[in-house]
Amino acid sequence: MFEGAQTCVRHRTIVRYMEQPAGYLPQVVDLQSVIATPELSRRAPRAPDYAAESYILASLAQGMSYSSELILEDLAQAALTSCRGGSAGISLIEEDGARFRWRALKGELASRLGDTTPRELSPCSTVVERNSVHLFSYLERHFKYFAAVKPTIVEALLVPLSLEAKPIGTIWVMTHNERHRFDAEDARRIGNLGKFAAAAHRVRRALAEAEAAGQQPLAVRWQTDGASPLALA
Repeated sequence: MFEGAQTCVRHRTIVRYMEQPAGYLPQVVDLQSVIATPELSRRAPRAPDYAAESYILASLAQGMSYSSELILEDLAQAALTSCRGGSAGISLIEEDGARFRWRALKGELASRLGDTTPRELSPCSTVVERNSVHLFSYLERHFKYFAAVKPTIVEALLVPLSLEAKPIGTIWVMTHNERHRFDAEDARRIGNLGKFAAAAHRVRRALAEAEAAGQQPLAVRWQTDGASPLALA
């Protein structure tokens, strides 16, 4: 099937889904049916605002001596602001590797902070395994675990987080408004935050180790594999 035809079929499917009455539970669709990543390059992107983005990253860098949880909260807020989302957060893999936990959460889903998702039922698993940016459309059509999440997740844009080449989770932003869709500029911005978040997680671990040793660190030095944490891609 041609690419344009596939897009039309996906659009008709989503329209039919939206027209169903409250409480409607459709059959589970395959994973590919909820992946809309190609749409990022088809949509007209908004203009980059490098000055605003640099300000956000600089503010994050200044907060690296904060408590570990505040670092994650700042990253979630940065994702929410940068991508104009309805909700944003950071999901980290639990030590047992069996689930993801929402360790930071901002926006309309903030009350679900600390919730966990079984790894096999989470879009985070797809993103971590494929190690690439993914856009999902009405993801509960495949990931039924999210059917009870309200407000409805219209789109979810996720990027993987890695620490020393090991996947640790994702940073993500969601929209709950049918009139707001993500584009390539949003993907670029959250991608930069993903790189920043991996470095922040290293800082978080260093702070935890220092606190466990009874130390009171005044500052934590960045370790970014030779790259500036404020570099914009």
